[in-house]
Amino acid sequence: PALVPSVSCNGLTYDAPHFGFEFGAKQNGGFVRASNAETMQTIWVKRIYKTSYKPVVERDIQDVFISSLRVECDDQILFIVDEKGRKYSFDIKTHKIARLK
Repeated sequence: PALVPSVSCNGLTYDAPHFGFEFGAKQNGGFVRASNAETMQTIWVKRIYKTSYKPVVERDIQDVFISSLRVECDDQILFIVDEKGRKYSFDIKTHKIARLK
């Protein structure tokens, strides 16, 4: 998958790690990570969407990755788009996720 540029707001950097299996998740793609902008220490990782895997198909071709991140600092909202074009908002304060139309 293509590298997604990270975004920063109020001392935090947000990125989209591609390979969730590397940190114990049950899927690749679909995660946003918040890190301290100075130390890059991870503060939290949040799954934005779930990928349902079909057992008869290779898992790696079923992965759906985040393709873009944008942050609105004033509203404390992250906007996320995945490879399928689905759009989401993530409230940084409440961690509420909404699928956008």
